[in-house]
Amino acid sequence: MTDDASSNEFRERFLALRDSENAKNKLIDELLSNLDALSQNFQQISFDREREIYVNREIQREKKLLSDEIRKMKASSARRSKSLPLEREVDCEQDRNPFIVVLIDGDGTIFQDSLLQQGEAGGREAAGLLWSAIRQYAERDLADLPSDCKIVARIYANIKGLAETCHKAGIVDHPTKVVDFARGFTRSKHLFDFIDVGSGKDRADDKLAEVFKLHLYDGHCRQIIFGCSHDNGYARLLEEYFADQATASRISLLEGVPFERELEGLRPGFKNTRIDSLFRNTKINLQAQQYQPQYQPPAAPQQQSVQFGDLCDTKRTVSHFTYVMGFSSDDATADSCFASTNT
Repeated sequence: MTDDASSNEFRERFLALRDSENAKNKLIDELLSNLDALSQNFQQISFDREREIYVNREIQREKKLLSDEIRKMKASSARRSKSLPLEREVDCEQDRNPFIVVLIDGDGTIFQDSLLQQGEAGGREAAGLLWSAIRQYAERDLADLPSDCKIVARIYANIKGLAETCHKAGIVDHPTKVVDFARGFTRSKHLFDFIDVGSGKDRADDKLAEVFKLHLYDGHCRQIIFGCSHDNGYARLLEEYFADQATASRISLLEGVPFERELEGLRPGFKNTRIDSLFRNTKINLQAQQYQPQYQPPAAPQQQSVQFGDLCDTKRTVSHFTYVMGFSSDDATADSCFASTNT
């Protein structure tokens, strides 16, 4: 009787466990089915989203092209009629040759090590990357820019000082790599220049400030992209336009290393961008040197063989020396002096 009861109990427990396993497997099947359905829905939504983005970009591009055509037609009509008011004539003139100017303090906004190490080839590559990055930024964040807007780049730096600093820090194996880099950057595009300001305090700062002011109210200049995040001194320049929203909208701050404290406070009043693949985000560390001079131990003195004739000549010289100095001229004294000389 006891055996039958135990058998029934085990059977019941087995059936309960089997039902539990079946329920678990059924739940897993349902979860997997739901997951497949969600994955398919997500893929469809992602496809629809990409298609919408593409269509929107095409619409924006077509809109910009049409706007440019309308502007050009208006300008052409104005030139033919010769009857437009002075204000509209000025507007038509300002629509000619629009450009974006990129102004960079090259003493603190420094290109990536891998580009500097390539010399002139790295300079050419850096110019191409900068042009592409600015073009993408303009299309993405700067509204109503004409499609034929040119890009002008001016980098001001003490090239000799920068080259020596990069060499001491171990970034390049020879200072001429930085000089070659600047040459390659300037040669790559007609409107790109890497300008040597020479040594002296604030030379790059002063030039940048004057060029900045020159372009800020130029009707042909649609945007100034200003690379100055490393130097609080530029806060004096930018704070003049911080409260003027119309003027501030024409300025974009390009971040290399993190903005210094005063510039960080002004940053919300301007547009901001950064190009991590192009510029360093840390300052140069002169203590981390990669290129160490090779140590060459001093050459061991060469042992020269002494011939018997040389020994005889030396002995005669020592004998003559002992005679002149008043020593005994006998051979024993001379031999003694000769022995001490050899020692």
